[in-house]
Order: sequence, then C-alpha cells, then structure tokens
Amino acid sequence: MSGQAVTAATQGLRALLAAALPGRLVTLLPPGEDPPTVGSGVNLYLYQVTASPYAKNEPFPGDRAGVPPRDRPVLALELWYLLTPFGPKPGEADEKDEAHAALGEAMLALHEAPILGAVHRPGFDADTELAAALRDSFEDVRVRLHPLSVEDLSHIWGTIGKPYRLSVAYQVSLVQLYADEPPVRPGEVTRTVLDVSPFAAPRVDALDPAAGPVATFAAGVTPATLMLRGSGLTAPGRVPAVTVAGVPAPVRAAEPGTVTVELPDALPAGPEAEVVVTLGATSPPGTLFRVEPWAAAVTPQRFDLAGPAVVVVTGSGLTGAAELVATDPGGTQPRWTAPVDAARSDAMTVSVHLPAGAASNLAPAGGIPNGRYAVRVRLDGGALTPPRVLLVAPVVRPADGAAGASGYDAAQRRLTVRGGRLDGEDVRLRVDGAEYALGAQADPAAVSHQFARALTPGEHLVEVVVDGHRSDAIRVTA
Repeated sequence: MSGQAVTAATQGLRALLAAALPGRLVTLLPPGEDPPTVGSGVNLYLYQVTASPYAKNEPFPGDRAGVPPRDRPVLALELWYLLTPFGPKPGEADEKDEAHAALGEAMLALHEAPILGAVHRPGFDADTELAAALRDSFEDVRVRLHPLSVEDLSHIWGTIGKPYRLSVAYQVSLVQLYADEPPVRPGEVTRTVLDVSPFAAPRVDALDPAAGPVATFAAGVTPATLMLRGSGLTAPGRVPAVTVAGVPAPVRAAEPGTVTVELPDALPAGPEAEVVVTLGATSPPGTLFRVEPWAAAVTPQRFDLAGPAVVVVTGSGLTGAAELVATDPGGTQPRWTAPVDAARSDAMTVSVHLPAGAASNLAPAGGIPNGRYAVRVRLDGGALTPPRVLLVAPVVRPADGAAGASGYDAAQRRLTVRGGRLDGEDVRLRVDGAEYALGAQADPAAVSHQFARALTPGEHLVEVVVDGHRSDAIRVTA
C-alpha cells in the first residue's frame, strides 16, 4: 500500500536537511519537547494534514513503476510542517547564534529544492533516498514556504500547550495514498446474445421551420427550436448527433421520423447554415436552414465611447430592427440596450447611436461599463440575430506634446495619462509591465500618479487597466 507515502515524505525531508546541514542535528520531536542538550539544528514536525483541493476525486493515473490506472480516486494530501531551530543550550543564551544559523541554512536548503524528487546532490540523491511511494509517482512532491503570521503561529503553539518558539511553516504537496487492489478473477461467459438492428444512413427531408431566428427575446434570450423530418433519424438505444453550421445542437426530443433540437446561439457562418445528422453514418449534405435575421459583422468591434459613437450592424433580414441588445458573452440577461436609428437602417444595415454621456465607465452616468459584450439586433417581433462581439474599453491619448495630451513631468516625477472611460472602482497604471494600483478614480478623462523615484530617461510603454479592462498602450518619454 502507498499508505507509507506520508512517512516517506517526512523521512525524505529529514534526509535532505541532514545532507544540507553537515554537523547539525535534524530531529522529529513534538513541538515544545527539549531538543538534544548538545549541538544545534532544526526540528521538523508534521502538524497538519489536509486533502488537496486541486486533486479531489481525481482517478489514480498509475505510476512509473507500471501500476495501472484505475477509476477509483486517490487520497491526495497536502502536508504542513513546522520547522523550529534549536541551539546547543536550550533555555540559555546562544552566544554564537547557532539556532538562527541553523534555521537559515535549513530554509535555504528547502528553497533550493522546491521539487523533492528532482534533487541530486552530494549526500542526497532522490533516486536512492526517496521511498518508492514518492519516487514512482507521476505527481511531483513540491516544498513551499507557507507564510504564517505571528498570531497564526501563536495559535498553533497555544493549541499544543507549549511556550512559543521561533518557527516557520512549510507546505508539501502532492502526496497520494491508494490501496493495492487484489486481482479480480475474470467473469465466465456462459451465453452470448447478439441483437442486430439494420439501419440506413439518416436522411433529412424537411426542416420546420425552414428559416427563422436562432433565438428570441422577451425577458431574456431564449433559444429557438428546429424540427427535422426524415428517415433513419433514430435507432434503439441511440441518440442522434445534430450540428448546425458545424456547431452542436442539443437534442430536445427524438421520435421515429422527427428530431427536435435547440438552435445554437453563436453560429460562425451563415445565413445559410447546413444541418447534419450523425447516427452511425452521416446524413447527405445539402439540408440548409436559413438564419433570419442574420448579423454578419459589427463595426467597429472596439469602442472607447469617449465621444459620439455609432454602432453599425451589417447582415440580412434586418427589416423592422428595434434595438441593440447587449449581454455578457454566453449570458441571457441584457446588460444594456440601445434603440435603432430607423432613418439610417434597412434590411442589410442597422445603425445604433449609443447613449449620450457614455464617455464615463461608471453607471448610471455612462450606462455602459467597460467590458466585452455579445450584441444582437432585436426585431419588432422579438426575433434576435446571432451574437457578435463588441468590446467597450478605456482609451488613452498619445503623448504627442499637444495640449491635453498624456505626458510625464520629470520635476514632479508625475505621470498623467489622459483619455476616456478611465474612471472605475479599481484603476491600475502599468508602466513597462510594472503595475501601480491607484484605487477608485472618479475622473473619466485622466489618471495621474506621482512616483517615489524618477522614471529612467527614455521611452516607456504605458497602459491603464480599469476594473480589469485594459486600454491600448502608448509610449511616453521621460
């Protein structure tokens, strides 16, 4: 059994520390117990064992020794150790500070050995020192310094009931436990039965409806359904697979001669979308469903909304367009809507003027926060086009020296970035990849930061991140 993996991990860590700390002791005493009265070193104590949240219910993958995989999950553990130094005279002054020296040497040794099974150095070779339970595992045994506050450490020592001693904590993962399974005697076949059901390739004769929307809108986005009529669409114990324009369409009902599917929302091509049925074989090509209304593109795809903005949707069957509906990608509830400019719209093109005051990122002043949206055109009857992506993002102005442009004041060590939609609850300034958290900002037109030290002379790449949404990058000369 690999139940020995816990003790194998402890012994492996002890052997590693003993090899890295020649002349010092490495003990495994309970905390608070008096260490040896002579010499110095560290005490390693396993104070907690927890299940790994990242490998729960994962099936056993086998190991390098040839143990085969199995469906039953392993018990994946994380081990938590206290590392406590001690000097040559417990309870008295350690004049040479041997305890602190031992702690530093031990911490450095563990820092340089983050993966226990990859250590091959004089005095400790993982290939020979580690037990097979760890050496043969596909999972690496990783050693990480675990930061604990003085309050946390005091709580641990108080629970043990011993006076506090200087300690550091380490997390060791992943250690897997599994039980050896006894060989299973194969069953005996006493009788064979073969049922043969002849079938032909599925054939789609008609679609109901032959044309229509992929979704409708009332209180939210509701997928439309499509019924396929034909032959060979079903078989005993089997469910057909249906795709529309290459996208899987969930089957809602299947009966002899008919199959009803839910139309996929986002289609990559159209408005003529090929419908294909697979059931042992694939239906012949040529059955087309016409998507009406259809949205081919949204122009432009990225908006900063720092000034007047017009969204143009091109497609077909757009007569009677009423509004633009924006949801989160994959969502069904509207985040915002905008009416269609009927005077500038027709069956092929829809023009939408976004709300006034949209230069701000913060609702309700702007109404449209920064973000990535799936936008659809809604017709008067509720029919929706497939979604297309629209990105609303902050914008920054180039540092071109013009009035109101972004720039760096070397005397004040202050960088000012101007643009639009720069207000938000969490605004961050990035300079050459280094991030400066500015917190909440109320000015949509500018952000400013005074650096503790001057930027190095030359060009710097600058961008602003507003509530997780990044602007374009500009170059600023310091």
